[in-house]
Amino acid sequence: MAQPETDYVIKYALPSCDMCHGAGIVYPVYEGGIVDYSRTVRCPSDGCAAENFAKYIRSRPQSLHDFIEKPQNSKALATIRQLVSMDGLMMALIYGGVGNGKTHLCHALQKALSVREVKCTLKTATRMLIDIKAGIGKNNVAELISDFETVPALIIDDYKSEYSTQWELSIIEEIINDRYQKAVEGRKCLTLLTTNNDIKEIPARIRSRFNDVRISKIIFNEDSDNRRENLANTNRG
Repeated sequence: MAQPETDYVIKYALPSCDMCHGAGIVYPVYEGGIVDYSRTVRCPSDGCAAENFAKYIRSRPQSLHDFIEKPQNSKALATIRQLVSMDGLMMALIYGGVGNGKTHLCHALQKALSVREVKCTLKTATRMLIDIKAGIGKNNVAELISDFETVPALIIDDYKSEYSTQWELSIIEEIINDRYQKAVEGRKCLTLLTTNNDIKEIPARIRSRFNDVRISKIIFNEDSDNRRENLANTNRG
């Protein structure tokens, strides 16, 4: 079965759903009853994954002002607020469990920077690598890498330690190292990296760039899985 649109779609499923039987995903059916077995979509049945995920998207915070600060996420929030000023702290690595608000913080940072008219690129690490790989056939890989290296603010969400090739790892290392060097030189070059992995699973060369206390820090976000909590609250509403 093809991967669903999100790895967490089952969290939004209705356990008693007659269509997906609690899986949260189904094969799409097109006109004439043709079933596409090459992909899956969120279950469209009433009260199931598609509807619940839409509720969650509408309810999730989109700015720093919307976030509810808790002891478990206070350090992560404080770090994002520091990054917004682009003064002193220029690099941060935030790690922690799935669903605990790291992606929300990424979008909140991007929004706060846009208010300050700071050009910001926000990509998942996987999406960034896909975009760069697409440049191989167009002979513009170097140009794409340069774009990621030179943009005033770069937010790389959901870094995964299991990238399969040395090429993938070297690309991410190259981009982060270049931005680190710019920040050390005193240039306005903000970088945020988030991951669900344990900090020890991050390659040492990447980790070291966020260990330079002059310009960077590593933060553990201790918050719990907000996706499950928000969905439960939404369904009770």
